[in-house]
Amino acid sequence: MSAGEPGSVVRRMLLGSQLRRLREARGITREAAGYSIRASESKISRMELGRVSFKTRDVEDLLTLYGITDEQERASLLSLAKGPTSRAGGTVTRTCCPAGSPPMSAWRAPPR
Repeated sequence: MSAGEPGSVVRRMLLGSQLRRLREARGITREAAGYSIRASESKISRMELGRVSFKTRDVEDLLTLYGITDEQERASLLSLAKGPTSRAGGTVTRTCCPAGSPPMSAWRAPPR
């Protein structure tokens, strides 16, 4: 997922929040999650906050650690790490949000 793609920040934030929810639900520390993907605790924090791009391999390893075996759920979350597959007139045409995600309006900045 490159930082220059439209919507990439939103996808990173969505994926990061889902990974945090899954990690916390399993009672796994950021340190343990980092160890499982050969990274630091601070990298896990940056990933969960959507501040860095995701490697597909890292997301796969974290989903395995968090006990996510449902192929549909894994595919949905991995699609966020991979980014959009097609565009029409500059608009992403694939649904980017996994089931149970907060609505997109929840990610909009409040008006100033």
